[in-house]
Amino acid sequence: DTLVMRGAESDLLSRATAHAMTQRGPKARVVEFAGVGHAPTLVAGDQLATVTSFLLA
Repeated sequence: DTLVMRGAESDLLSRATAHAMTQRGPKARVVEFAGVGHAPTLVAGDQLATVTSFLLA
């Protein structure tokens, strides 16, 4: 499985490109974090929960 994460405010990874990436990877899905720029720092609770649940699945 592949988790594609992007910040909703990213000026480098567009929503369209992130979704296109899901067509290329195995079982890929996009998670978008509101109010975040290009690289989520993964310190906010919702970000940690997303990554933790993905890794434990």
